[in-house]
Amino acid sequence: MVWGKKPGAPPHIPAPKTPEQSPDQIISEMLSAYQQHFYEKAKGQPDLSIEQAKAKVDRAYQIVSQSRIGYSVCAVLEHVKHWPSWSTRDDFQKWVGFPATNVSGSREKIERNHDKTTVNFSYSDTPYSLIFINRGISTWNNDDMTAYGTAELFCAGELVVGLDIGTDISKDYDRWRFHGVNAFAPGEWMKHVIEMAALIDAHNERTMNRFSEDDALQRASKIKL
Repeated sequence: MVWGKKPGAPPHIPAPKTPEQSPDQIISEMLSAYQQHFYEKAKGQPDLSIEQAKAKVDRAYQIVSQSRIGYSVCAVLEHVKHWPSWSTRDDFQKWVGFPATNVSGSREKIERNHDKTTVNFSYSDTPYSLIFINRGISTWNNDDMTAYGTAELFCAGELVVGLDIGTDISKDYDRWRFHGVNAFAPGEWMKHVIEMAALIDAHNERTMNRFSEDDALQRASKIKL
């Protein structure tokens, strides 16, 4: 037998009272829930064809980005965009960074006074055309100093890649870069455009080295040590 005071049951603690909602709060919550329910019903089921289209565009962007096709097309664009003006110069060939033949081109104004440049050439016996449209800077955002445009590459008359491109004109020199894909058809041209870009990069590096070397020779000729 255990002597002493028996332990009693724990004291009863009443549950906190839930504050009562005012009629206005109840009406507001009901209308909010109804609005969300009605919105989901009105929105309907997602259009699978649109979702598939978005997935296709994203896949094309990933391929163009990761394979450096986007970089290469922009490198070719930067290199050839002045060819329509330079092709008549006697020293034109020294500015050609890859073995291009049958060079021709044109410039014109199109809708909204945008500049359109077309450059035609052949590489590895394959005819190519690069169409560059410079749409200028945004007219509704004064803080945006990006010029926008498009670049389309045609191989044997067929559109093989189309890019949305941009460049920051607030910088002394900024190359065109791609930020979107609006056309893409894989093929042998991909190998060609990668080769063109590599040859252009090597040509630009040699040109810069030549300037540096000529400068060093000129300075050294006036130094007597």
